[in-house]
Amino acid sequence: MTLQELKKMTVIKLREEAMKYPDVKGASSMKKDDLVALLCEKLGIEAEEKKAAAPATKLTIKQQIKELKHLKQETIAKKDKAAVLLCRQKIRTQKRHLRRILKQP
Repeated sequence: MTLQELKKMTVIKLREEAMKYPDVKGASSMKKDDLVALLCEKLGIEAEEKKAAAPATKLTIKQQIKELKHLKQETIAKKDKAAVLLCRQKIRTQKRHLRRILKQP
């Protein structure tokens, strides 16, 4: 069984699966998320937890811009026009993002 299959199952079926393990108590009152986590633990499935992206700070964005500028210079030296254009677009996007962050109170 995979994590996706567990998430697709109904709460009733998840409770039935949880009742197969004698050491599980209170499965009849658990919610779906709790049941999925419990069954992942019992079946040895790694539960993927979505991590919230760290908020971008002024310093990190400026570092990314600096790296992109170095990459742009390297691609200019290689005479790769498509890569230069892509670098310029990414730099522009990061600068806009930086301005948006600085505007926020």
